[in-house]
Amino acid sequence: MKIGTVGLWAGRATAALLFLFWGAFFVEHTAEWFLRGDGQFPPAKVAVQHGFHFLMLVGLAAMMKWDRAGALVLTVATFVFFGSIGVRNFPWIAMLNLIPLVGFAVYWLAGRATSQPALR
Repeated sequence: MKIGTVGLWAGRATAALLFLFWGAFFVEHTAEWFLRGDGQFPPAKVAVQHGFHFLMLVGLAAMMKWDRAGALVLTVATFVFFGSIGVRNFPWIAMLNLIPLVGFAVYWLAGRATSQPALR
């Protein structure tokens, strides 16, 4: 099996696992903050942060078909989301979301290497 194919499927697999992981948090927070029976909603800042959490999920899901577009959406949404929520050790938790990019980078670089003419 080619290294590029391994990278592609590793990127997709880790994106799918992260989608399930962060998706569980998203569903829980949606129920907790937006589907309450008392009709109260969180502050606008929390709603915006929740929107960036959703965009992280969009980026992870998009990577299944459009790896480059999904990577861009995921990267921007990840840094805005984690930067805005004030998580301790911010850069390190954000890096967790970028693991699929390693697999896709292998795929992209392998494709580039095979499409360039050999030097003589």
